[in-house]
Amino acid sequence: MATIQPTIVDKDNGTTKIVTWVCSDPSDIGAPVEFTTHGDRCVQASGDASGQFDLEGSNDGVNWSPVTDVLGTSIGGAALDSPLSQIMQVPVYIRPNITFLTAGICTITVIMRRNNPSRQ
Repeated sequence: MATIQPTIVDKDNGTTKIVTWVCSDPSDIGAPVEFTTHGDRCVQASGDASGQFDLEGSNDGVNWSPVTDVLGTSIGGAALDSPLSQIMQVPVYIRPNITFLTAGICTITVIMRRNNPSRQ
């Protein structure tokens, strides 16, 4: 099991962050990121592998639970190459947890936007 460090790109003077984890092992876990000021969040999974992942949130960095979309459906277990999903919760920490992966690469991308850019 490897902890995958994300790539974080700032856009729009820091009001938008694009966080990307690139995973290649069926037991990879993304290193958690913390952007509580960025409440508008959307996730997308893609890659050349077949697999599933759980997008997890935590408020203490120890206890993790799958986050849900706008319909209350767990984003956990979503197949790779899934459609974009809006994330309803805004936990302190968020990370992907790969639960199944065939040979290949999967990329989990979360875009986070600050609700009120004038607030720091």
